[in-house]
Amino acid sequence: MGSVGDRASQVLLASRLRELAACALALLLAVCMLAFAPSQRAYGVNEYWDAGVYSKNLWTKYADTSWYSANKDSAVYTITTAEQFAGLSKLVTTQGVDFRGKTVRLGANIDLKGHQWLPIGCDEDNYWDDSPFRGTFDGRGHTISGLYIKNAWHHQALFGKIYDATLKNFTVKGKVTTGWGAAGVVALSERSTLSNITNYADVTTLFKSGDGGFSSTAGGVVAYVVDVYVTQNGAKSSVLTGLRNYGNVEIAGITEQGGGVGGIAGSLIAADDDKAIQVTQCENYGTVHALSSNYPDIYMKGAGGIVGSTATYGNYEVSDCSNVGDVSSDNLASTGGIVGAISGLSSSVSYCYNAGSVNGASPEAVSAAGGIVGRSVAAHTGSTTLSVVSCYNVGKVTGRGANISAILGATSGYGEDWDSTDAGTTVVNDSNYYTEDSVQRSVQGDVLFQKGTVDAAQPVSRDQINSAEVIKNLNATDKSMDHFAEGELSPKLELKAGTDMGLDDSSAEGKGEDAQTTVSQEEPAHQKETHMYAVSPDKADQAFSDVPLNVVLAVVIAVLLLLVAGSVAWQLGYFKSQTRRLKAVPSPQER
Repeated sequence: MGSVGDRASQVLLASRLRELAACALALLLAVCMLAFAPSQRAYGVNEYWDAGVYSKNLWTKYADTSWYSANKDSAVYTITTAEQFAGLSKLVTTQGVDFRGKTVRLGANIDLKGHQWLPIGCDEDNYWDDSPFRGTFDGRGHTISGLYIKNAWHHQALFGKIYDATLKNFTVKGKVTTGWGAAGVVALSERSTLSNITNYADVTTLFKSGDGGFSSTAGGVVAYVVDVYVTQNGAKSSVLTGLRNYGNVEIAGITEQGGGVGGIAGSLIAADDDKAIQVTQCENYGTVHALSSNYPDIYMKGAGGIVGSTATYGNYEVSDCSNVGDVSSDNLASTGGIVGAISGLSSSVSYCYNAGSVNGASPEAVSAAGGIVGRSVAAHTGSTTLSVVSCYNVGKVTGRGANISAILGATSGYGEDWDSTDAGTTVVNDSNYYTEDSVQRSVQGDVLFQKGTVDAAQPVSRDQINSAEVIKNLNATDKSMDHFAEGELSPKLELKAGTDMGLDDSSAEGKGEDAQTTVSQEEPAHQKETHMYAVSPDKADQAFSDVPLNVVLAVVIAVLLLLVAGSVAWQLGYFKSQTRRLKAVPSPQER
């Protein structure tokens, strides 16, 4: 048998070996973390101007365009996979196929999880060039989930640009973070119709005021709606109908180039004075927030539950819309529950209600906050009529200064004439109501309806707002139909967009080519009726996560390795303590 010293040496040797094993495990951990590192690291804003970084992992790298190339003369195409949907983006943005006069429809739900999305109609290499989608896209009731956009470009959404197009019948889930001009569904829409679309994607812009002079316009469904040369192009004016937003919309800042942020649309621009952009039967449930602006005294920059702002020409009609999301701006002049800032020669906001909180925190001299409209701005001609008819507000309205009201915050002049005492605006205020506790103070007899007042908005109690008398008066302004009906605690909107899913007769009966994916035309209960107490459905069921699978695997492996390393370390400590004890015992010769 060996001596006690020999045994101590053996224990020390074993200890050294275990230390080496621990180092090896640590090295293995590092290798695993590198191997399973996320494919998309967090880039800074400036880095994303590099097209190489932006296009590193685009969905178009995996695009399938065979569905189109096999039959280019077809009038209708059906897409069933994410690769085919990426093929639509590739065809439009890089090959100039605009699908004018053609229909592209979905035959199944699409999951885009895993790759950066290149918007349909936005060329990342020549992004100033026009490459819009001009056809009809019919989602047929299906869902496009996992939308992921993170870059510093502009006009970023599921669709980048659409001209004279029709989009309808689908749901979008995911996340969009970009420089400016951001939305969940469409970044730039010209002379187009959007109908029966629901957005769950959160939308965020990166550029703050002063970053390149860009305007961080953003909308839950669409950022910009622009009508230019409608008659000359043989087109119709833009229509937004039956749109719903559950995503949160936030902009970092708005600059001198104009802009707005809205739950449905960021900015509306009607270039023809005899035309009107229509927004009807739209609902917002998400929060809307504008962080800052270098130009808080420019009144046309606004934040609204439905529409952020409009141009000072053309006409705008917002009707049968509701907002229950909170709307706030840190430094914008105009904040409203339905529309932030509205202008035009003869515009209207009718049969709408707001139940979300409205907070305009701009400097006192310019701040305007309203439960329905933040501010009415005179048109470029100086002669303007705004009709606010049969609307009600139950949301809390707060802000700075005197321009705070339950219905319309303020009116202002055009151009350099910002004197609100000479706005040149006639406001028609008919059959509007608000609850007494919804606003701290109201200036309705002073600034709000200074020219051409018809009937002042009526304050009522929480119990009275849902009374038969109030509902009757809300409906009295339209002799052809009733817009409101008794709700749970407040009037609900009766009118809803049609349930057309774009299915042909055979498919609707289960006999068509995509009968296996035919969806029910029965809408969820929360979409059937608009109500101030409607609750946004739980977003936990969204088939999208910001954390890639490889990161999850790396974390799991790291935890397991750490547990092993901890066990080895404990064993090392035990053997070292035994070694110290052995060394402390004298040998027989020493005794």
